[in-house]
Amino acid sequence: MLAHNHYERAFAAWLRAWRVPYVAVNEQQRALWDDVSLKSMDFIVSLPESRLLLDVKGRMSNRTAKRSSAENWVTQDDLESLTQWAGSFGNGFTPLLVFTYQQTLPHPHLSCSQIPLEGFHYGFYGIELTRYASALKSRSKRWQTLSLPRDEFRRLRQPIASFLPRSVFAARPERLAEDGEIIDALFAGSCR
Repeated sequence: MLAHNHYERAFAAWLRAWRVPYVAVNEQQRALWDDVSLKSMDFIVSLPESRLLLDVKGRMSNRTAKRSSAENWVTQDDLESLTQWAGSFGNGFTPLLVFTYQQTLPHPHLSCSQIPLEGFHYGFYGIELTRYASALKSRSKRWQTLSLPRDEFRRLRQPIASFLPRSVFAARPERLAEDGEIIDALFAGSCR
């Protein structure tokens, strides 16, 4: 996790608020695997019912009252590295891309998969790496970026809360020192 990355800080705050145990991975140096340089993932979550390798992708969200569009691109390096990490951790760990969107208002459909932080609201969607890879398209050959078509992204993405066991959301989230109280309306609905 990079301390200067507000998307990753927001996701770490969300994990802390729901008391989800995690390890933030030091991204300052790339790992070597068989002489291949690997980009580090951002977080490891290991619960008895849910073991996740998480790569957080902070992206722009253009949400208006009439429509919403959200970028979902990744680099080829993101996909190749997360695939290698999944192989090294073995069965039982799910590699997941976490698309994190900074917004000025809460998202009405994310309920427990968002958090207010530093004057903004951050919403989190997850997509399993294999599902993302099965539908991706080239976005830029020059920059080696890939993405999903908008409708496919909407079909495959899930609020991040859906990747964790219900028991995580049985208790109220902790309050965040940075922003005072968490807005009760965000958590009034069902978390799953």
